[in-house]
Formats: sequence, C-alpha cells, structure tokens
Amino acid sequence: MPLREECLWEKLTPQRPEAEALNGEVTVDVCVIGAGITGLSAAIHLLEHSKTVAVLEAQRVGQGGSGRNVG
Repeated sequence: MPLREECLWEKLTPQRPEAEALNGEVTVDVCVIGAGITGLSAAIHLLEHSKTVAVLEAQRVGQGGSGRNVG
C-alpha cells in the first residue's frame, strides 16, 4: 500500500475561504509573517490588546507543519 500524503485536518474540516492576495498598501500596528500556529496565536493576542494586525502567508493558513500535527 503506497504512503498517502494527506492532511487529516483538511479532510475533516470544511474548506477554508481563499483570501485575496495583498494588493497595494495596508497600514497596521503589527505585521505577522506566517499563518501557522505561532503566527495566528500572536495575531489573536495582539488583537485582544487592541492592535491592528495583518497576517501574511505565502501558501495557505495552517499549511505545513502546523497543519500536520496537533500544535
């Protein structure tokens, strides 16, 4: 049986909406690079402290290591 490279979380959860690519300028207090577990956690904490935040991700949110383990 061949090994299948699939993410369990992507199979079990609804499809995430696709975000538009950043076009132009955005003014925020903090820019978080990377939408893995650490980047999203940082963004949530900043939002809870009344900061404006932009999260930039080259692929998909949770793509990579954060999407393949339980964080």
